[in-house]
Amino acid sequence: MSNRLPNEWLGLKGECRFQELCAEAMLAANKSGNDVMGWDFIVEVPDSPSETGLLLDQRRAGPTCRIQVKTVWKSDEIRAEMTLSAAERLAKPAEPAFVCILVVAEDLAVVEASLVHIAGDNLARILKRLRQAEAGLKPNPLNKQKVTFTTLDGERFTPTGENLRNALLSACGSDSKLYRDRKEEELEKLGYELGRYQLKVELQVGSTDEIVEMALGLRPVTVLSALTTTSASKYPSQ
Repeated sequence: MSNRLPNEWLGLKGECRFQELCAEAMLAANKSGNDVMGWDFIVEVPDSPSETGLLLDQRRAGPTCRIQVKTVWKSDEIRAEMTLSAAERLAKPAEPAFVCILVVAEDLAVVEASLVHIAGDNLARILKRLRQAEAGLKPNPLNKQKVTFTTLDGERFTPTGENLRNALLSACGSDSKLYRDRKEEELEKLGYELGRYQLKVELQVGSTDEIVEMALGLRPVTVLSALTTTSASKYPSQ
């Protein structure tokens, strides 16, 4: 009998192994009851030991992360795919978000893992694809388009609970508010480091009906002026 599991069973194996890693590290992994929101688990990381000694009202809660688990077979080119609609739902909240790629060998052992942080370049990739879809450059529905990540896009680690915990803490930092502020700024400005260009066009029309006819191609468009403007961005280049 071949060890090659069908995709749905391979995915289930990966989710079970991920929960086991969380249990090893005493991370609370809350499974999604309906996998339509772009994430498989909400993982709560307990307070850092550095928080001990503070007054109770001054201690900060540990980070809460949204994580999509992708399980793939070990090969020369390890790629994990998700739909663009799922990637959007994973990326848009201000809390930390990750794709955890688990790599399975032929003997069904999970031999490698990578935590892909949906921030910086990885977040910019998703936002660029969404802008292309909005502009009609990618006509397929979002749930028919794919976004691909590899283990090289994230922090690779030997799959142990301690390593998973350390990777999460390293990515999230110690200040949840600072993280959310930075993420919201990235969502607004990533990809517009040189400024956000806007096209302002003045048309000659006599009525609302004429605008509709222009849009339908039933009437020629008379352009009085066209101007491209930009608002300079203060967001630093990546």
